[in-house]
Amino acid sequence: MKHDDRLTSKRRTDVRNAIQAGAGFTQLAELWGVSRPCVSQWCDRHIEPEERAALRSNANIIRGDKRRNYVLSARLELLAACRAAGMSFERIAAAMGCSGVSLWTLAHRHAPDGLQAAVEDFRDDEAA
Repeated sequence: MKHDDRLTSKRRTDVRNAIQAGAGFTQLAELWGVSRPCVSQWCDRHIEPEERAALRSNANIIRGDKRRNYVLSARLELLAACRAAGMSFERIAAAMGCSGVSLWTLAHRHAPDGLQAAVEDFRDDEAA
């Protein structure tokens, strides 16, 4: 077996192990001692599309993408409860994984009559 074939085989094993461990491109780059773009290019040439997609989705989780996907009604309800407790938009946004400005914009776009009124409207809609 040639050196290149052994390296390719080892890297494929590393990719499968990384996917199972929930790791992404950055962790493979650290393991292989190369840059992240180098890992991405290698994977484009040697790895199946499904495995690349799994690495990409792992990378989105690991890289610190703290944004959580709450439905609008849940975000407004959480925001209303936290604001009633005296928390600032910035503190609430940090906990929700978004910026204070985006949270403030969300509140003023979807709750022009106040957070509590918006929450009650959503509850009424969900009950119907």
